[in-house]
Amino acid sequence: MRIQTSRMKRVLAATLLLAGGAALFISCADSEPRVNSKKPLIVNQDKPIYADAAPATQPDDLSPDPLTGGVFPKYTMVTAAEMGYSYPPAPPRGVRPKDPPTEGTEDVSNYDTVSLKTMNANCVACHTNYDEGGNNGDPNTMHASAGTVSCVDCHGGNWQVEVPVGITKDSAQFDALKNKAHVLPNPKTASLWMTAAGISSANPKIPAALTLAESPDFIRFVNPGDLHAAKMACYNCHADVVQKTDRSMMAHGGMLWGAALYNNGAINQKNPVFGESYTTTGTPRALTYSEDAAANAKTKMPGPPSDKDLMQRGILPFLYPLQRWEISQPGNILRVFERGGRLLKGELANPNILIEVDPGRPDVKLSTRGFGSQLRTDPVFIGLQKTRLLDPTLNLFGTNDHPGDFRASGCSACHVVYANDRSPVHSDRWAVHGNMGYSATKDPNIPQNESGHPISHQFVRSMPTQTCIVCHIHPGTLVMNSYLGFTWWDNETDAELMYPKKQKYPTGDDEFAVNKHNPEQAAVRGLWSNKYPTEESHTGMVAGENFLERVYTDINPQMKHAQFADFHGHGWVFRAVFKQDRHGNLLDHGGNKVENLDAAKMKAGVDFQSTVEQKAPPAGTPVHLKDIHLEMGMHCVDCHFLTDMHGDGNLYGESRNAVAEECIDCHGSQKEEAVVLQYLKASGDKRQELLKRVFTGNAASTMSDETKKSIIGRHFQQRGGKLLQKRSVGEGDPWTVSQTIDDNV
Repeated sequence: MRIQTSRMKRVLAATLLLAGGAALFISCADSEPRVNSKKPLIVNQDKPIYADAAPATQPDDLSPDPLTGGVFPKYTMVTAAEMGYSYPPAPPRGVRPKDPPTEGTEDVSNYDTVSLKTMNANCVACHTNYDEGGNNGDPNTMHASAGTVSCVDCHGGNWQVEVPVGITKDSAQFDALKNKAHVLPNPKTASLWMTAAGISSANPKIPAALTLAESPDFIRFVNPGDLHAAKMACYNCHADVVQKTDRSMMAHGGMLWGAALYNNGAINQKNPVFGESYTTTGTPRALTYSEDAAANAKTKMPGPPSDKDLMQRGILPFLYPLQRWEISQPGNILRVFERGGRLLKGELANPNILIEVDPGRPDVKLSTRGFGSQLRTDPVFIGLQKTRLLDPTLNLFGTNDHPGDFRASGCSACHVVYANDRSPVHSDRWAVHGNMGYSATKDPNIPQNESGHPISHQFVRSMPTQTCIVCHIHPGTLVMNSYLGFTWWDNETDAELMYPKKQKYPTGDDEFAVNKHNPEQAAVRGLWSNKYPTEESHTGMVAGENFLERVYTDINPQMKHAQFADFHGHGWVFRAVFKQDRHGNLLDHGGNKVENLDAAKMKAGVDFQSTVEQKAPPAGTPVHLKDIHLEMGMHCVDCHFLTDMHGDGNLYGESRNAVAEECIDCHGSQKEEAVVLQYLKASGDKRQELLKRVFTGNAASTMSDETKKSIIGRHFQQRGGKLLQKRSVGEGDPWTVSQTIDDNV
């Protein structure tokens, strides 16, 4: 076991090399700048050029991270150019002054020290209704608390284009000035962003991996939180978080690839060896660790794991890109893509090849084709690259084509809220904004009826559960089922409301058109495909436009046996799961059969949330099997804190290995109160001792003391000897956290 990690590398290298020694992956240090050889194909005119957007008097390093103490190198225009960007990175927090000097002329030759007011003047000339406090519209920065972050610090673009105050879309010079100030897309990918009105800033529909071919400058322009753009827009203020998030499980997705490949015999390594990550040019890259011990000590980033780390904590030594599916070799020789028929296949100059065969008849013998030859490939490698077994990771945008699919990429995927779900249980105060991904901003230049825009131009730390469920509908037996209490609809319950009265016989083109949005095969025959707006259901209801988007409001009231969710990731329909007896009768909180069951009673169960006055659903209301924490009004961010979300810099291949908190951290055990409660009660040296063990998850061992203190201060307090947890989302009194030791279990 002492050579486990090096053995993994040797086995992987042998697996991924073909005759001739052609390497199938590109290995590069993920933390180092990479020269971008693909320059943007559209270069904006009159773009300001800065040799180096950092004053010579500023240090080469950033200030120590307030939580970890890590010191990272400062990114400058030189770094930006090496990564393929044309605009300077945002300066560190506090460098840019808010107002220009009261006397004399402002020096605009140094990018970092141009005042916020001067730099934003031309942006807000068009994008009006923004102010510092957000009283008349959105705040003029997504970081309202940061103070002096300008528009172009995040988005890039030319702030020096002079735009007249009060200009409107009807002005003759509007388009010309807009094109000078804005960043334009790569012509090869411009169709992604085009609408009838021109280039749109909305998230594109079903972009798949095409955004990887986009100009890095344009990706930064439309989404500064993208994992690559974040190195320019976010890094100089949040270097630790940017570096760690890029390596987190939500970015590389190695847990699913590893499970699928190993369990289907495609690879012989139980520990994941493949993960998703890209350079700014869109080239797949390997995720490894820096072996510079001095640099790691300075940044507080982890170095290569030991064999003990791998065996006991599940820390992986590397993750490589998936190999191309065309050259994969089937690990399970009984699961090979072959056409059926009587004849042996793959034989050249066989005179019997023209004999009529039985199409679709399975082979009774193994194929004569050699491994990796004549397109004899592994179906799992194809499946991982060509199907949506895993929702796009943080590297890519969401599909943005259904309620429950609207999201951006990178940091913005979580910290920017989109309108996905009208359920107050899932969305809290954002439920009123609908489920179509529309913006609620007062900015006149952001369309109000175009899907794919955030609700407001603002980052949040208190994102609702609906933000998380955009991705975490996979698999249906995990977060969506155990936490939200929903599962995939079985395509039969209350089906008379969901299928056209007249049977449909779709063509291949019909199936392709629907499967682009919804890979479920039944969808092309159902009204929820939105393909049959003029057809009637079996109950006589005309489907109408956007049938799927209206299931929550129009179909639920008619249902007799179930209720549907308002989110529809991948175009799927999800139904609520209720408590029932062995005969299928729905039960209330007292275990009694619900008489005269109807849609209103089921909706009451789904919408129920516990309060001080009403702790359990009333008698006669079916119990919806949502998690008790969700029923209490908690959201995902009330249990999963900083390390769970951003990662700790290590590479993990199992979700549980990347989690820092466990149930006992809040509720304690049969032997003692929660350590966090003991910590809040204690003082002096005792408190410091308790701080070491307040969190017990696998990833907690990497948390700094300051990180733990920050989490405790933000989420917990002690009152009268009781542990209280503050609400992350919404208004209300804190929750009293019950202790196992008090329950006499």
